[in-house]
Amino acid sequence: MTNKLLFTFLVFCLGLSLEPNFTNAAENPEQSIRKSLEQDGYVPLNEAVTNFEKLTGNKVKLPQIPFKANMKFGVLNNNLKLKWINTNTNKNQDFVLFVKRKTSEDFYYLNEKDKEIKLPNGNTAYFSEERYFKMVFEDAGLEYCYIFDKDNGLTNKEFIQLATTFK
Repeated sequence: MTNKLLFTFLVFCLGLSLEPNFTNAAENPEQSIRKSLEQDGYVPLNEAVTNFEKLTGNKVKLPQIPFKANMKFGVLNNNLKLKWINTNTNKNQDFVLFVKRKTSEDFYYLNEKDKEIKLPNGNTAYFSEERYFKMVFEDAGLEYCYIFDKDNGLTNKEFIQLATTFK
């Protein structure tokens, strides 16, 4: 009896493995993410940056991100939000950058837990490492806030150093 159950189970498993493998856009992580972002108004990153620069008259500086992104998108609402995504790893990596025209002395993306630090270029920035790494700073009339998951292999020193790569 046990052998019959075992045999039936093995045949069942074998049958499952012989099923045709159908894939569609919803099952492909990259296509699924792309579709979701496009539905939320995201466009290719360069297009979003160009539109923001035309709207504000400010030149946006972009960082050297800490991984190779296979997806780059942006959305323009009142502010600019850019996303670099790598779906080619076991755990998706994403780097997010918010850019806002600076209209007052206050920082829009700052909260009371952020620590004031000095960047290597002498500028003041604000750093947080609560649930994720976050850096906020001002440059040429724009406020920048970039965010990266702490579990993606960067030390807090390396994350802070990214602020010097904006060009």
